[in-house]
Amino acid sequence: MTTTSKRDRLVEAAKTMFYQQGVTRSTLADIAQQAQVPLGNVYYHFRTKDALIGGPNIFTPQNPR
Repeated sequence: MTTTSKRDRLVEAAKTMFYQQGVTRSTLADIAQQAQVPLGNVYYHFRTKDALIGGPNIFTPQNPR
């Protein structure tokens, strides 16, 4: 069984939410809910939405803005 880190789940959830709702309409609470982690975990790994967008290279050539 493969375990995915909470940080990785948050990044994947952010990609999904940004695609579905756009960056502006997606909240950190939405992303936490999508990743099935407590909201505090979002702030532990990424202080702001901008840090989440810029930190893990969320937008790659396969996932352009």
